[in-house]
Amino acid sequence: MSSIDFSPDGRSLASASHDGTVILWDAETFQERTTITEHTARGVGITFSPDGGQIVTGCHDTTVRIWDTYSGRNVSTLRGHRGEVLSVAYSSDGRTIASSAGFSPDHEWDFGDNTIRLWEAETGTQKSVIVGRGDYGGSLTFSPKDNILASTNDSKLILWDTTTGNSLWTLTGDDKDILTVAFSPDARTLGISSQREVNLYNLTTRELIRSFSVPWQRYSNLAFSPDGETIAKAGSDDEVHILSVNSGDIKTISTGHSGRFPLINAVFGPDNRTLIITGDDENRTIKFWDVVNDEQMAIIHGVPNGVHQIRFSPDWNTFATLDEWGTVLIWDYYSIINPTRHRADINGDGVVDISDLVIVAQNFRRIGKNAADLNDDGIVDIADLLIVAGALDVAVAAPLAKSQHLHNTFARTDIQNWLEQAKQLNASDGIYQRGIQFLEQLLLATKPEKTVLLPNYPNPFNPETWIPYQLSKSSVVKIEIYSSDGQSIRTLDIGEKTAGLYQSKGMAAYWNGKNEIGEPVASGVYYYTLTAGQYTATRKMLIRK
Repeated sequence: MSSIDFSPDGRSLASASHDGTVILWDAETFQERTTITEHTARGVGITFSPDGGQIVTGCHDTTVRIWDTYSGRNVSTLRGHRGEVLSVAYSSDGRTIASSAGFSPDHEWDFGDNTIRLWEAETGTQKSVIVGRGDYGGSLTFSPKDNILASTNDSKLILWDTTTGNSLWTLTGDDKDILTVAFSPDARTLGISSQREVNLYNLTTRELIRSFSVPWQRYSNLAFSPDGETIAKAGSDDEVHILSVNSGDIKTISTGHSGRFPLINAVFGPDNRTLIITGDDENRTIKFWDVVNDEQMAIIHGVPNGVHQIRFSPDWNTFATLDEWGTVLIWDYYSIINPTRHRADINGDGVVDISDLVIVAQNFRRIGKNAADLNDDGIVDIADLLIVAGALDVAVAAPLAKSQHLHNTFARTDIQNWLEQAKQLNASDGIYQRGIQFLEQLLLATKPEKTVLLPNYPNPFNPETWIPYQLSKSSVVKIEIYSSDGQSIRTLDIGEKTAGLYQSKGMAAYWNGKNEIGEPVASGVYYYTLTAGQYTATRKMLIRK
């Protein structure tokens, strides 16, 4: 057993190989962080905690172990299984670890304990054994949003409530064979693949939504698209079946893979239409297929030792592949499916626009491998922002600045700071100069034409509210709050503010619903007056308790 997984926070990558070692990598630099060698048998399964801070491994040496992701330190070792640990999983709330075991590692004729065990993730103590001897637990899959665990054992699938340890639902596949289980991303649909069909169930009503008849396959894997509307079924032949959840339509892709039982994996890309199809060590290709237009987009030949597993990074920019012997390869997804893509098109939507500028701003000063680090100098900074700004049309700066999206994303002070940093570069490159010109136009466009006091939000409110405003020029700002009888109850001295927009929660004035001595005021109508230089305006607001 070899396996690979990205941490949910995107900062770490873990890989396990047949020799029993687990390597933790920095997912931004892809440098090895630490190697775990404590497992004494080959075959290690891995899974990250929801916060990415810990990793759990299960091994054929019967142990389950919890590790600190960043130091590689063994936090605790969970003992209790007598058989080889075949699968480990973390609940969505991070409180429970599930593990399943099978045969004894010493004697294959010994059925071991054949249990699924639930453990307290924080303490490592065993909560319960939810499957007894003679009812082999098999593979484990947690629902992405609830503490529901799915276990399969060839002949049936059981859903468990891991809070109580009780079984919720049991399903049996055709020919007593359940090969794969998958939850939809919204956790509302359960997909079950057997050798001759794929069935979809509503997890709330437990009703069969749709059933697909498919050709016989010895092995199978299922993958939902990110929007949950499409399923790909791949397995042990040269076909991948694309199933529409809504219409019930089936498309079949001939992959061209060879061999008696080629092991095929398929996962969806972030656009819901690109399917990545991989082959085993006999079929060393990675294919990218447009399931809407039913055509191949790209192909990679000669992948060493084929692909055993494939995992996307949380930001969808890269994916990792693992072969049967533990070799990990990292791929740039967007450069493969769109090799002519402009480097400033960070989100890969085919156009350089304000959303790409937003991505740079959100990652500003971030160190390490990052899609927003366009010049590959190891840090997202003003040079990267200028590359995007330089690819934008200067003429669109004014209408962009008037959009509500931009108001909530960039403050005028942000743009001023960027301009100051840009001019300190003393760069003569045409791209940088166009970027500076764009920022200058954007700064001019973000200057409000007049000073305005805007409605507070939320309104009515309890107990706090934000008071937005905009300034056409630098002013000393003060907000006075009055009761309905005209009595002053609170003064917010904002101080000197430059011209700009003060509308988001981080920029607007804030009132916690208390008077000058810190007492909560009563329900009722109140008035607030903004004074900014010669400008004065008053509005009404309502506290409702």
